[in-house]
Amino acid sequence: MTSLDKIISIIRTVINEFRKASTSTLLDSIRITLGLYPTSNVYTLRNGVQVHFSPNTLDRMVIRECLINSSYSKLLKERTLKTVLDLGSHKGYFLLGLLNARVAIDTAVCVEPLAENIKVCRENMALNKNTLLKRLGRLTIEQAAISDHSGNATLYVTQDSVSHSLIDPSLLGKTVVSTRQVKLITPKQLFKKHKITSVDLLKMDIEGEEFSLFSSPQMQYFVKARYIVMEIHPSSAHKKSEITETLKTFKFIIEIPNSAWDDLIFARRD
Repeated sequence: MTSLDKIISIIRTVINEFRKASTSTLLDSIRITLGLYPTSNVYTLRNGVQVHFSPNTLDRMVIRECLINSSYSKLLKERTLKTVLDLGSHKGYFLLGLLNARVAIDTAVCVEPLAENIKVCRENMALNKNTLLKRLGRLTIEQAAISDHSGNATLYVTQDSVSHSLIDPSLLGKTVVSTRQVKLITPKQLFKKHKITSVDLLKMDIEGEEFSLFSSPQMQYFVKARYIVMEIHPSSAHKKSEITETLKTFKFIIEIPNSAWDDLIFARRD
């Protein structure tokens, strides 16, 4: 990515937010940018869609990418999906972003380890039950962290809300505010428990755990998906190419929805 890519991305986000967000939300965005506290913890779009967020975190950044810029969904051509699997579902912004993009979904299975996030996710779904949720047939939320093995593990909870991880984020300079013991679930267990036989769209944002999964036999459950949208988290130990090259061997074509954020990839079968 280049500095020009970043500038273009910022300008595009500002324009999109001006077009799509309500006046009150725009004013709150300005307040946050100026270091001031917003008047509301609800982000509202002009079409009436609403989501809760925590103003002192990076929640607003995720909302912008999922609901304003549609980075996770804009390369998806289909408007009807049978099964969506959301690994690292956070507060439900990705799923609501899909529905806001007028994608109809028969079944969605969300996997999220943090109880606080699940609570907000359910609140966000309830806020939109008479609008976006009409495009969703069935929603299941599994409280667990996806991994290549089962059992329990330590989840590191970060200050920014979006970097909670099974891998200590302080190694990358992020502020860890607490730790939790969480249940681990493997893709094999997840598919069996929820009777998943096929996946149209797999979304994965699991803060580095993707490298363990893609280097294990559990990978077989992911590469059967028709579309994969995921954020890759490279480190000194792992390169992004480890995953993109693996996907290419399974006949996936890799696209980048936002050139200023090339760790977010959209993969579709050739």
